[in-house]
Amino acid sequence: KTYALLKVNSNQKGGGGTANFRKALSALRSAVNKLPGELELQILTLLDKAEDKENFEAKTSGTWRRFLPSILELLGVTGPELEQAKKDANPRDLSMEPVKKAMRLARKRLAAADGR
Repeated sequence: KTYALLKVNSNQKGGGGTANFRKALSALRSAVNKLPGELELQILTLLDKAEDKENFEAKTSGTWRRFLPSILELLGVTGPELEQAKKDANPRDLSMEPVKKAMRLARKRLAAADGR
């Protein structure tokens, strides 16, 4: 489901890109809800931030796609497959700071849920 979302063009010609994004995001969220709690919490935090009005810009798919390689990494994807996802997700080399902030937030939420 993460790869399906990675392929969505939220700025497709003729319209409908944002609707495709929402549909693929919903499918991914449904799949994530079946994961173990810690993994679910971290991935949902990343998805929330990807969709957040601070980061989501339909006309620039990379604004939300740049969060997806971190999700793949959490799911255990490594090597050339992960590197290709990183290239596909952020071809314009947008800042990764929002993703880093989201990862810090995910770790903080995880620690709070664990009672640390």
